[in-house]
Amino acid sequence: RRASEQRRDHLRMSSSAAPTDDIPGVLSEATLDRLSRYLNVAHVAGYTALSPTYTRENLFDPFVRSHKLLSDAEWRTVERARLDVEDPSGAAFHEFVLWALSTVAAARDRGELASPNEMVALQDLVLRFR
Repeated sequence: RRASEQRRDHLRMSSSAAPTDDIPGVLSEATLDRLSRYLNVAHVAGYTALSPTYTRENLFDPFVRSHKLLSDAEWRTVERARLDVEDPSGAAFHEFVLWALSTVAAARDRGELASPNEMVALQDLVLRFR
């Protein structure tokens, strides 16, 4: 299977209630990759904030680095913003969900989404993940 199909499937599985037609077929590989990475980063940030068992040192940093979920520039953004993935408020988790939503908006701006309905469906998928 093509990598884009695998990413679409992964995004569908990120939200258990997501219908299989929620993800438009015209999203670029770069958009699918970015969405998948940001939702995975949000997921691991959420686990890191849940309890003292999971920390930045023993879960977040090693997992994100080993799976290359953030680019060097994105890591610098995380550091500059002083995102505390261990903060139980979940602020870092929510920040990464916002990154995913910004990716959807950028895809719309580039014309990757054919209609407002596609954008709403994709935003809904991201928000159901939350």
